[in-house]
Amino acid sequence: MAWGVLEDNRMAFPPGTIRLTASDDENGKLLHLLDLLDFLVGSNRFVVEDEFSEKHVKKRGGVILDPQPSDSHDDPLNWSWQCKISHFLLLALGASLTNAANVMLTPGLIPLSEAFESEEKSVSLFTIGIVALWTTIGGHLTVAGSDVWGRRPFYITSIGILALANLLASVTLTLPTLVIMRAVSGLASAPFLLLAPASVTDVFFSHERAAYLAVLIAVLNAGGQLGVVISGYIVQAAGVSTLFKLSAGVYSAFFIVAYFFLFETAHYEREMMPSSNAGFGRQTSASRSMNLKKPRDSGRRDVFNHRMSQKSFIRGLIDPFLLLVLPPVSYSVITFGVYLTYAIGLPILVVEIIRAEPYRLSPLEAGLACLPLAIVSIVAGPLIGALMAFSARFMASKNCDSKGVFEPEFRLMTLLFCAPVTVGGLIGLSISTTQQLPLQWVLTWLSVTYLGCMWTSQVVFVYVVDCFPALTGQSFTLINLAAAIGIFIASDGLISWSTTSGTSTVFDDLAALSAIVLLPTVPICIFGKKIRSKLASVEWTRSLST
Repeated sequence: MAWGVLEDNRMAFPPGTIRLTASDDENGKLLHLLDLLDFLVGSNRFVVEDEFSEKHVKKRGGVILDPQPSDSHDDPLNWSWQCKISHFLLLALGASLTNAANVMLTPGLIPLSEAFESEEKSVSLFTIGIVALWTTIGGHLTVAGSDVWGRRPFYITSIGILALANLLASVTLTLPTLVIMRAVSGLASAPFLLLAPASVTDVFFSHERAAYLAVLIAVLNAGGQLGVVISGYIVQAAGVSTLFKLSAGVYSAFFIVAYFFLFETAHYEREMMPSSNAGFGRQTSASRSMNLKKPRDSGRRDVFNHRMSQKSFIRGLIDPFLLLVLPPVSYSVITFGVYLTYAIGLPILVVEIIRAEPYRLSPLEAGLACLPLAIVSIVAGPLIGALMAFSARFMASKNCDSKGVFEPEFRLMTLLFCAPVTVGGLIGLSISTTQQLPLQWVLTWLSVTYLGCMWTSQVVFVYVVDCFPALTGQSFTLINLAAAIGIFIASDGLISWSTTSGTSTVFDDLAALSAIVLLPTVPICIFGKKIRSKLASVEWTRSLST
């Protein structure tokens, strides 16, 4: 019983269970895989055993490259360091800009409600909440389509649509037309918000991915918070219409850069690394790309190239919903959905609170209230990733049942620390807003709550990816759908609830809900390995998880 995780007698290595470090008594045939940061994305490393000699694989600095690159210079894994970094920076810039554009109307809710003679909660619902909902719907289509036609068509098309939608929104005269443009923007936002992590894994090896993914997530979150700050200046100085015009201009410039430098990264045919775990055929990112056709060397800049695989688009739309029968997936969907809803919805609610009595902040000042959250994202994001990597290495090395073996449930142990952070932050928000304490107390407790929400959502997502690495895209689509529904409801519901019941009731109830949602973590930690083993032994659930 390693760290409280019950062993399974039927399968020593069910899906997700892997060996992080080699034993010293195996005649040196097992390599030490030192870089554990790849576990932020749940990439499963294969232990090199006797039947798989080191001389048959490609290595770099003593580390076996996973996935194994092809011999083509056009393979994204063989790109130069400068090309990889420029590609990553474009993805990070696109994700940051898109997240900022999606929430930039937060400081402008009151001017918009006055201009359209509508209730502020309705404007919030149909200009902010609807974006999150349509982004997830678009992500569902994008993930399924990118497995068939590649990544680049979706990126380039989305930038063009975003530029046009923001331009049309800048001249709209009615709320219904603005809602339509925001829905279109949400649909077109999906590639940079939901497909960018997959593109990062296309370009970097497993031992490199986690650091870049941590930066990508931090930049994405910071973009959303900085977008509110910057938009506060623009709304106060020039109005909401100017905000949309500037966004359209930025996307137009970005379209030109992306067209020439954001290449196709869909995997080429590569060697498959054999698994040492018998009883269940798992797939790595390399093996899952085997059915992709090798594109022409001259086709990296083609927008609409050709069908790159024989996968079914319709099957790709259906499969994510079937994953709910898998307990690790359903647990992650619920937990991630609730906590990401908190992370997005609570800043919107707090901005509305501090714009009313006794604080009476202007749109600019209310936007600046989100600046601490941007700092939390930039600083805490990479630190959380490093902490998860360190804890994975430490707990595996202290595994009393099998030294060096890592279980995905080890990830969930960190929730013992971050769950009280969220609950404490919400209680602090309840007290500070009810007693109308100075603004710095409100912002401090909001930052604490945001840290706990970001920490929890990242942990549970990494957990499900650790369990089923072949299902990363589908799982991410599903849990974001749950989060989008929550955000759509919260963007209107939290403000209305606060108005009718008071901030104390809202924050206290949310604190209780955050604790209740995490209660299943205990049985999942204890019986998680047995559950994964059972899923691997039943044919129909095994077919879902591979």
